[in-house]
Amino acid sequence: MTAPATGCLNWDAASACAAGVAAIAAAIAAWFSARQVTAAKDAVQIQIFENVFRDIRQQEREFYGVKKLSGEEKALRDRVFFNTINYLAFLLESKILKRREFLDYYHDAFLYWWTLFEKEVPDVDRNNPTNYEEFKRIVAEISRS
Repeated sequence: MTAPATGCLNWDAASACAAGVAAIAAAIAAWFSARQVTAAKDAVQIQIFENVFRDIRQQEREFYGVKKLSGEEKALRDRVFFNTINYLAFLLESKILKRREFLDYYHDAFLYWWTLFEKEVPDVDRNNPTNYEEFKRIVAEISRS
């Protein structure tokens, strides 16, 4: 057996070091990539929420408009308004909007909309279990907490 020559590079050790450095670099790149994907998902959720909430605000302005509405016009206005709120509740309940902060932040708004709902929507529609299911569920959840 001969001893390794002094001054020679041990290529096995160099390859192992290079593989280790490459693995660390890949892990760092994957971590940054995962952070970017999470940030993009958060941005999409915020945009969806903002779009629906903007619709609700616009409809709420119409809800309190000074124009006198006929019974049919009022019923249509109420359905559109509360269906939009129900859609927002659906997005939260079905976890399409996964950030709990959305519900927590608009907790009081849901309770306020509920008081309007109880006041404006006729009993026959309000008590129908298939109408506004998600809105009813989310208000029940808020009321329990």
